[in-house]
Amino acid sequence: MALSLCYNRVKSSLYKGRDGDSDSIFDAYDKKGWKEQKISIPNENVDIIIHSNHHYAGASYLYAKIIIRDLYVLNFRDEQMLYLLSDANLNTFQVKPEDWDTLFDKIIHEHENLFMISESIIKKYFNELDKIIDGNSISIFRNKADDRPTLWDNNFLVRLHSSDKIVDIIKNVEKSTISNSQFVHKCLYTSCINLTKKIAQELEWDDIKQTDSRLKRLGHNLSLIHKYMDDYGSPLTFEKIMACKEY
Repeated sequence: MALSLCYNRVKSSLYKGRDGDSDSIFDAYDKKGWKEQKISIPNENVDIIIHSNHHYAGASYLYAKIIIRDLYVLNFRDEQMLYLLSDANLNTFQVKPEDWDTLFDKIIHEHENLFMISESIIKKYFNELDKIIDGNSISIFRNKADDRPTLWDNNFLVRLHSSDKIVDIIKNVEKSTISNSQFVHKCLYTSCINLTKKIAQELEWDDIKQTDSRLKRLGHNLSLIHKYMDDYGSPLTFEKIMACKEY
């Protein structure tokens, strides 16, 4: 029998069972192709959206999004997502394809702790992000199922990847359950400053051509990062950027 995500109405809690259980609200499956299903928790303003793509068109993935009162629950616990190239938004709880058991565990845990994510977990996530920003190489995984990372030994690619991750965090925090958390904004603002300074110190790259289309992407990211810093602190002025370069 297939694994099932169940909801105990008496205890107001999620648990794992088997399909056919009277409390079942979602049954695991192994169907080819892309599928999306929205699950509403009874008597709660909580929705779970499960996305899957099993064995189809060369892409397989399985993840869930948890939404409470129209705001996303963010996944600061999964630091590996900082090293994923694709399907790696902060508002997803992603596992290896077909690993329903782990996905249901994550959903149950987050449902039990909707408002209890600790500052230490958030800080640890941003510390890992800052390690990426400060480095000149990074091992990138294309997805959760990828056991062989690709090494990027190139500071431009590392800065570009770092900017992608920061923009992902900016976009998600603004529509999340912790959008008003001063601690989160302090950590995020610090990472924005760190990346901006790092780029300022490397304004002249010998390994990237001006015609490279990725420069446009980096420019777009930096524009969003600059706007965020302007909204939540103060962006680096030209004078400060040039001062950074002198170090």
